[in-house]
Amino acid sequence: MPPDSPIVRNLQPVLETDDRVYYPVSDEMGETSEHYWAAHELVALLADYVRRNRVPAVVGSDQFFYFKRGDPRAVVCPDLYIIDDEPNDLKIDSWKLWEHDGKAPTLVLEIVSDEYAKDYADHLITRYEQLGARELIRFDPQHGRNPRRKLLSQFIRDDAGRLLEQPTEPGRIRSKFHDLWFVHQPDNTLRIAHGPNAATLWPTAAEREATDAEARARAEARVLAEAEARAAETRARVEAETRAAEATARAEAAEAELARLRNRT
Repeated sequence: MPPDSPIVRNLQPVLETDDRVYYPVSDEMGETSEHYWAAHELVALLADYVRRNRVPAVVGSDQFFYFKRGDPRAVVCPDLYIIDDEPNDLKIDSWKLWEHDGKAPTLVLEIVSDEYAKDYADHLITRYEQLGARELIRFDPQHGRNPRRKLLSQFIRDDAGRLLEQPTEPGRIRSKFHDLWFVHQPDNTLRIAHGPNAATLWPTAAEREATDAEARARAEARVLAEAEARAAETRARVEAETRAAEATARAEAAEAELARLRNRT
């Protein structure tokens, strides 16, 4: 949240910049466990998505974005953001637009906290307009507590620079600028999905590990089955060869006995 919010406190100073202004990089605000894990899981999923798909973008969360040089109060701190055309592993303490040729996040996402009013305030939209964000998604996991609150909202920047709310499908939003969906889950979390109509959830690290473990187990079982099949084939061939050798030996013995009997007569 911006430093002029009444709930922001204990701003951490950073070194004075060349314009002799302090730009904080942290506010040390506490988060509810629900809010923290919702953001943490989404950031991990999105970071994995852009990396595996080789999307030139950096994903992050909870960094200050300053949009007016000389005014450290002209700031927003999105719960999640994507900045296009940046290396995936870029480390960001804070982002000052004037240091990056005015580049702003393509997408920002806000997760509504217990103090929900600030996340629905018009000034939050205004700040993201001033920042230059092209798309804002708002996720309210406790939307049912108030009929005016919405589970998912999407705002898209128009040609005049305004973030205008868009119609959305129930329980899911398709990003306008990225080939992915944000989909609400039965456990009241938000996941990303891809494919037609959000058909496939992007796996978490745990799900991917479980899938990989299952694949390894299947591969190991296939190797074992193939080895057992080869062993059975070898045994069958040896047994067949043994039976054939025994039959040949019996035939040769019978012929020898017949020859012996003939010689006696």
